[in-house]
Parts: sequence; structure tokens; C-alpha cells
Amino acid sequence: LPDKDKYDDLAAKIRESYNRHYWLADEHRYSTWGSCGVALMTGLYPDGEREALVEALVNKIRADDYAMPTGIYGNKYLIPALSEAGYGDVALEFMFNRRHTDFGTMMDDGATSLWECLELKGIGQPREHGTPSYNHPMHSGFAYFLYAHVAGIRPVKPGFAEFEIRPCVYEGIPSAEVTHELVTGAHVQVVGVRQHHLAFDLAQILGIECAFDRAAGGHVHKCRRLHRSVGRFKRAAAGRTDRFLDFHRKFLVFVCKVVI
Repeated sequence: LPDKDKYDDLAAKIRESYNRHYWLADEHRYSTWGSCGVALMTGLYPDGEREALVEALVNKIRADDYAMPTGIYGNKYLIPALSEAGYGDVALEFMFNRRHTDFGTMMDDGATSLWECLELKGIGQPREHGTPSYNHPMHSGFAYFLYAHVAGIRPVKPGFAEFEIRPCVYEGIPSAEVTHELVTGAHVQVVGVRQHHLAFDLAQILGIECAFDRAAGGHVHKCRRLHRSVGRFKRAAAGRTDRFLDFHRKFLVFVCKVVI
């Protein structure tokens, strides 16, 4: 890319300055939940500190009794970061525990959209810079985790020319169903996500490469050039995953069962 070296150098300077000013070396974290989440998702943290940062962040959240201090910006990074680190249920706890003001209490107050203020008493009331709204989509910046982490549908190459299905584990989400439309007009429908079982339809995506993985130790298996003449895949060499391709109406149905 043009000017790659220039921007690589700028990124390195930003990272050095960020850590020099905000990294708490003795505590292996930054001062806020949100800043830890941003660093985990962008790689800003010091070299060799990722695992320690995750542990310190989770301990901080628990010490704060899951009272969510993050909002539009922090949650966009924090919730996916915890999910990828294997602590998705920690994120669900501070989002919906209802011991403190959170998305759960907002829902209990009758919300059918995302409010600008999570507390009902803040909606529609005068304030210095305007009136809070009942419909504030900026609060949903984190919602892509439903596709990328709960269902695990993630692009590897532009335009989903190559993508992976790599769901995270959430004890608090026993099952999920997600449909994601690709830029090609095809779609991927994850029809079942459970702890040890995945089932999904690959609709009209012949010729697209797809990789399947589990966050908790599963292997990556790739399927190249899916053709309608193919009826069944062979058992994976590792013996951990059975892979089958059958026909279901107009869909190619791919079932991946992972034993952990």
C-alpha cells in the first residue's frame, strides 16, 4: 500500500505514547474497562502482556461487581475482546445482571430499542445539550459480536471470498440462530450454535472457501470449491470432527460437530 512505512511508523509511535502515559505496569492493565478492551482489540498493549491484561481486566470487572461503566465506545471493543479471550459470560453478566443499571434494566423498563440513556428517568428530560433519545443506534456498536462471536461468522479475505465460522463459548447463550448476507448476494445461516455442536446452511456459495474452528481448542478445517456433485466429506484426519455435506432443498447443508 502507498505510504505503508509512514503509517506503520506512526502506529508504533502512538502505541509507545499510549502505553507510556496510561499503562499501569504494576497492575498489568489500564485504568478503565474500556481502555483495556480497546487495547486488546487493537493490539496496543505492551508486548507479552496480553494474558496478564485479560486476567487483570476480568478481575477488575468482578471487583466492580459487574457495574457497567462503559457505553458507546468502550462496549464496541470490550465485549468482543472478552468473548475472544473466553470470557463472553463476563460480558453478558455486566450487560444484563440487573443489579446495576444496564441493558437488562433498560429492557425491564419496556425498551424495544436502544435508548440513549439506560435509565428510564433520563429519557425525554431536558439537559444542557439536548434531550436523550429512545432510539440511539450508536449504543449498538458492539452488536456485531452476535454475528462474529456468537455465530462466529468472520471474513478472512475481502468480500467474504474466504471466511471462517469460529463461534465463542457462552454458557449464558444455550443456542443461537443467525443469518448473515454476503456481498455476493448469498447468505450464511448459522441455524444452531451450542457448546459442542454447530449446524449451518451455506446458500449459493459454491466456489467460496470456508474454514471452521472452535475457540476452545478445535482444529481449523477448510472446504474449498463446494460443488453440488459432492455428497459427503471424509472424516477429518484428527478424528475430532465429523464433516458432512448433504442437500436440503436449495441449500448445501454443512454440519460440523466438535468434540472437546
